[in-house]
Amino acid sequence: MSAPCRKVLCRVGEKAFQVSDEPILGVDDLLGRYLAEGRAESSGTFTLDPRKALERLAQFQLPGQYHWILKVVQSLHLSGANSIKIDAGVHKVVVTSDVVPRGFDSIDDLLAQLLADRDHSNPALRHLAAGLQGSLAVSPSQIRLLNVCDGERREFVLRAGGWRDGERSSVPKGSDHFELSLVRNLSEKLGHSWFLLNTDVFDLMFGRRGALNKENKVIFELCDYTRCQVFLGNRPTADRRFGRARFKGYEIREDPDPGKARPPVLSTWFSETNLVQNQAHPLHHLAEIVVPADEPGGFHLVAKSHATVTNRTDPGVVQASLQNGLSRAYALRMDMATDALVYFWEDGVILGRQTFACGCPGVVAIVDAKDLGKDLTTLQVLDDARLKAMMKEVEVAAGRLRNLVKQSLHLMPAQTAVKLRLGL
Repeated sequence: MSAPCRKVLCRVGEKAFQVSDEPILGVDDLLGRYLAEGRAESSGTFTLDPRKALERLAQFQLPGQYHWILKVVQSLHLSGANSIKIDAGVHKVVVTSDVVPRGFDSIDDLLAQLLADRDHSNPALRHLAAGLQGSLAVSPSQIRLLNVCDGERREFVLRAGGWRDGERSSVPKGSDHFELSLVRNLSEKLGHSWFLLNTDVFDLMFGRRGALNKENKVIFELCDYTRCQVFLGNRPTADRRFGRARFKGYEIREDPDPGKARPPVLSTWFSETNLVQNQAHPLHHLAEIVVPADEPGGFHLVAKSHATVTNRTDPGVVQASLQNGLSRAYALRMDMATDALVYFWEDGVILGRQTFACGCPGVVAIVDAKDLGKDLTTLQVLDDARLKAMMKEVEVAAGRLRNLVKQSLHLMPAQTAVKLRLGL
C-alpha cells in the first residue's frame, strides 16, 4: 500500500497553491510487477530478470530529461499518425493522436520490446516503451496511457508500486485515439510556474521561443520535417522549411533572370536579418539536391523551394518524394560557413547535428539516420564506420553542389563574391 498523500501550501510570488505531496515514480515503479514477482515471462520470447532489467534500463540515459517526449512522437509518427498534439503545461503533459501503436496487450508486452534484441522488436513499440521509461527522469507522480481502437478501450496507469493494466471495455467503433498523460510532481510544478512568472510577456503573447521550456522547447526545436502534423497546443511546430527566399517577398521561380534580382532598398533597411552582400538571406540556398527515399518513412520538406538551382522542380523527384519522403537533402548556403553542418533525422525527430570540414564552405545536409548506428536510446548517433561513410557521401554531394553553382554562376546573387569564396 502506498503512503498517504499530504496537502502542502506553497507560494510562488503572490500566488499560493495547495498541492498533493504525491509519491514520485522511479524505475522500480516501472518494473514494480517484476520486482514483486521476481520473475515474469514476456510474450514467450525470453525470461525477464528484474536485476538485469534494471541494469539495462539504467543505460537508457536520454540526452536531456525532457527528451522522453521525442520517443513518444517517434512511436506515433512511425505508427502512421496524421496528427500529434502536445499540451505541456504547469501541472501535466498530455499527448494525443489519431493513431494507436499496435502489438501489445499489456504493459508487460510493451516493456519487453525495450529489453528485447532490436532485431526482434517492434520499432514503434520500442520507441513508446523508451518514452515511458525516459519520462521517469522528470519524476512524475502518475502516468496514464489510454488506447481506443477497433471498438475497444484500454487504460494503463502507473503509480507508486508499478503499472496497473486497465480492464478492456467496448466502445462504439470509430476513429482510433491515443492519449498519454503525465502528472508533474511538486518541484516540477513550482519550477514551471516560476519560469512563466519570469518570462517576457511579449514572448508569451507571440509564442516565441523565450516562452518555451521543458518538453515544449524540445518539441519546438526537434520535431521538424515530419510527415504528420505536430502541434504544440494549437500551434504547428513543423514548418519543414529547407532554405529561405533571397529576400522577403521574392519568388525566384517567377523570375526569368534571377542573376539580376536585387532587393528593394527599403527592405534592406528594415529587414530583421542582415542580407549577405546586401543581396541574399544567409540561409538562402545557392544550390540544392534532394534524394527520395527508396521506401516510405523518409522526411518531408515544404513543397516550395526557394533555391537558385534545385532538382526539386523535377517531376520525377517531386512524385517520389511525395510517396516515400526523402533520405537526403543537401544544399550550399549563401552564408558560406566554414564547416559543413549535418542534421540527423529519424521517425519524425531530429536526433542531433554534427559539423565537419568537407572542403566546400556553406554546405548543409539533412540525412535519414535509420541506417546509422545509434546508442541504446536511439536518440544519439554513434561515431562508427557507418557515420564516416555517410560523411563521405556529404563530401561527394558538396562537390556536386559546387559544380552546380559554377555551371549556373550567371543566376547567382553576388556573383563576384560567390565566385571568390568558392574558388571558382
